[in-house]
Amino acid sequence: MFFSIFIFLIKILNDNFY
Repeated sequence: MFFSIFIFLIKILNDNFY
């Protein structure tokens, strides 16, 4: 599902930000 991948990318971005 595209939505799942989108959430996964957001999680990775959050890790990079913090």
